[in-house]
Amino acid sequence: MKLKRILLIVLVFQFAHQGNCQAIKINKISVFNQNSDSTFSITISPIKLNFKQTHILINFVDSLDQKAKYTIKLEGFDQKWMQINDSKYANYINLPGGNYDFKVKNLNYPDKIVNLKFSIEEAFWQKIWFIPSLAGYLLFILGLIYYLFQTAKQKQDLRLQKVRNEIAADMHDDVGATLSNINLLTDIAKNQEDKNKTDEILVKISTNAKEMIHTMRGMVWSVNAENDNALDFLEKVKKYIEAMALQKNIEVSYQYNTLKNTDLSIELQRNYFLIIKEIVNNCNKYSMADTIIYKVLIQNNWLMSQFDDNGIGFELKNENINNGIKNIKTRIEELGGNLEIKTGIKKGVKYRISIPLNLK
Repeated sequence: MKLKRILLIVLVFQFAHQGNCQAIKINKISVFNQNSDSTFSITISPIKLNFKQTHILINFVDSLDQKAKYTIKLEGFDQKWMQINDSKYANYINLPGGNYDFKVKNLNYPDKIVNLKFSIEEAFWQKIWFIPSLAGYLLFILGLIYYLFQTAKQKQDLRLQKVRNEIAADMHDDVGATLSNINLLTDIAKNQEDKNKTDEILVKISTNAKEMIHTMRGMVWSVNAENDNALDFLEKVKKYIEAMALQKNIEVSYQYNTLKNTDLSIELQRNYFLIIKEIVNNCNKYSMADTIIYKVLIQNNWLMSQFDDNGIGFELKNENINNGIKNIKTRIEELGGNLEIKTGIKKGVKYRISIPLNLK
């Protein structure tokens, strides 16, 4: 009987001793971010953190079991228990927003589990509506880009169509008038008995035909999309001036300074060519000059030209000349440019033209 009592006392003592040999608890939770470090009281549950506080360190210990082996689990993040043996902390980095329940136990006493609940605020990019909103925003941007592209393309098409119509009108008026004049001169030559006068008329026909050829070539060249380079275009203008001046034995002095990689719009090339054509035409018909000075340069996004002749000059009251000057002014104004003319009887004519560039 006494033996049974002794055994019972031993068993009770061992059981009591086992229960007192484990006292696992969570000591503290520390939170780190780029700006500050924080330590939270574990008496607050659940602990609420903002979306920047994603680096978390949790300390725990079993103060009565020196040989404790720990295993941990973070519900909401881990799928299984993770054994860390004698380590006394859990370290989590870059946790996403959500609700978490941290659990730890001593494997020597697996039935005893302590836990700590905390939550991290979701950043706006982690919220459920962010991806659909982002996708919608991207679709809107793509749609806006497509709309702007189509609008720009439509404006470009309309602009080119306007240029085509204007070119057709210019060629119709210019070529039509020249052909009508050639036809009239041809009829006169047929009925002319005086050979000298016939030769004189044939010279006029030849001059008109050559002028029309040079004009046609210049117009076609200037509207070719491959000929947008300013240097090439102005070289073509130079050749046109020389060809037209040659008919009147006028010497041409030519100077230019341009940006080789500068491109000129079709509208600028077309109008500028017709401006120079009108000036050369006035010079040939009315100036009686023997020298032309033509200077052109591109500076600060402006095309600036100087065209001087040493002829007899003219009065703006001259109806034929005045009509030509009006055409020149109209074209320059369409390009947003400026025109200055200095002339006088026996003082020659000086044209100063400034046109803003429409760089592509």
